[in-house]
Amino acid sequence: MISSDQISVIVQGAVGNDIELCINSIRHQLPIPQGLAVDITILNKDPGARPFNLNASLPNNTNRQLISTIAGLRQATRPYTLKLRTDFQIVHTGFLQAFTCHHLRTTAFIHYREKIVIPHY
Repeated sequence: MISSDQISVIVQGAVGNDIELCINSIRHQLPIPQGLAVDITILNKDPGARPFNLNASLPNNTNRQLISTIAGLRQATRPYTLKLRTDFQIVHTGFLQAFTCHHLRTTAFIHYREKIVIPHY
């Protein structure tokens, strides 16, 4: 199983009331050895939001997510990366098993050497 010191964590999103809970949950569930650098703050130029479609009034933040995720991945130093929104919390590490379970893969859907695990909700 993957250990917590093999994971870089990218926290992406608004800096609001939830971010402290998010960061504390990461530090609690994915502890790392003492002495390792754990915090880098990246502030990106806001590319702005686009409407979902011409009739939509809600913004689509895809551009913001792409910019911040790429910037975070460029700073990642470990073999695996976990990306969370600032309003998420890690309550247990069961998700780590997703990388090593289900060894059978359909060759038609293999695009990368390692799995990309995406929650279903």
